[in-house]
Amino acid sequence: MMANAEAAFSARMASFGPFESVPRLAVAVSSGADSMALCLLADRWARGRGGCVSALTVDHGLRPEAAAEAEQVGRWLKRWRIDHAVLRWRSERPKAGLQAAARAVRYRLLSAWCREQGVLHLLVGHHLDDQAETVVLRASRGSGIDGLAGMPAIRPVEGIRVLRPLLDVPGAALRAWLKEAGQSWLEDPSNGDPAFARNRVRGAWSTFVGENVTTEDIADAARTLGRLRAASEREAGAFIGRWCRVHPAGYAHIDGEALRRVPEPVARVTMARLLMAIGGRTYPPAPAALNRLLVALTGGAPRGRTLAQCRVDAWRGNWLVVREQRNLPEATSLQGKEPFTWDGRFRVQSHSDACSPFLAPLGESGWRAVVADRPDLRRCPLPSPARLVTPAIFAGDEVVDVPHLGYRRRAAEGLDDGPVAGGAWATIRFRPPIPLTHAGSFLA
Repeated sequence: MMANAEAAFSARMASFGPFESVPRLAVAVSSGADSMALCLLADRWARGRGGCVSALTVDHGLRPEAAAEAEQVGRWLKRWRIDHAVLRWRSERPKAGLQAAARAVRYRLLSAWCREQGVLHLLVGHHLDDQAETVVLRASRGSGIDGLAGMPAIRPVEGIRVLRPLLDVPGAALRAWLKEAGQSWLEDPSNGDPAFARNRVRGAWSTFVGENVTTEDIADAARTLGRLRAASEREAGAFIGRWCRVHPAGYAHIDGEALRRVPEPVARVTMARLLMAIGGRTYPPAPAALNRLLVALTGGAPRGRTLAQCRVDAWRGNWLVVREQRNLPEATSLQGKEPFTWDGRFRVQSHSDACSPFLAPLGESGWRAVVADRPDLRRCPLPSPARLVTPAIFAGDEVVDVPHLGYRRRAAEGLDDGPVAGGAWATIRFRPPIPLTHAGSFLA
């Protein structure tokens, strides 16, 4: 059985290729059976090609025993000579939506570790049963075809690829493989907590499926819809490349006539990806809200609409997608050298430890100060809605740098030309959490 499982895993990995000649993989490992099996299978696959695996355990700090469980994972993996790191959630916990927040933090910590270590592929242990539960859960929430396609096997996230090589493997088969390998695991007690919707679906499985419907049937339907989703995503990528212009300042133009002509599934994927990129979000808007937006846009409605932290306005015969002015980040200090993400979509590298500069949206008052200093910038190409939300660097009350306007103030309260040669206070690059196309490009 073990040899068969390893051969099947190798075939699944081949479908994700090509990989580096000496592959290095990161694997998200809890103490559960699914991720433990994934880690051991991935390790054997990588070693067989001269590569290696790094196991990553996220300790959310939500249960007192979580730290001890992470240490146990490390002891188990040491036996297999697999490197192991524990990543901890340090920020404040939200009062609502804890599970969703924990999931977002988990992927943020995992992807940040991968980027820092130069690892391109992060493997996660979702399997066949998880896929079926996801489809049923999304169906119960009225999800559209994209949601009913389930979890994709490959998902690009912030410069890495999240791979799910076990989506066609039942959980029972993974546990049987672990037993044969002589590897123990722990059961997460939160998996039985009815406070979480997925656990309620799992606990009432017979209510959702009849005797003649299996998890394999549901997952197979998801695969069929997934192929349709993939085809729409390919066409949307081509549409974005031809008919959309995405500016490094974090806004986009869409050709209105082309949007009216394109098939509805392609228009839906196009708009969802633009809204996620411009709004700095990792999940698409609700299908019903997205459909209402598309009806308005393709019907030629002249007034603007808001959705997913974005505003969509008519602009010179086309559509302009910009970040909404609500819920923008508060002023963020630029002291220190560590890169960080601002507003979920700009990657910032500070070049200053002095004068306590901070990053904030330019806003109306900032724009007035800029054009008072540089009247020529009134003719800058950035549309006015985009100017107000563009990231700007302040020192005290003074705007000292607005990279996407090409503006730098040289004589604010005795400040000199800036902290480094050339005067740049920080490097600010548009880096949305997901690429606009699966090819990974997002700047036209």
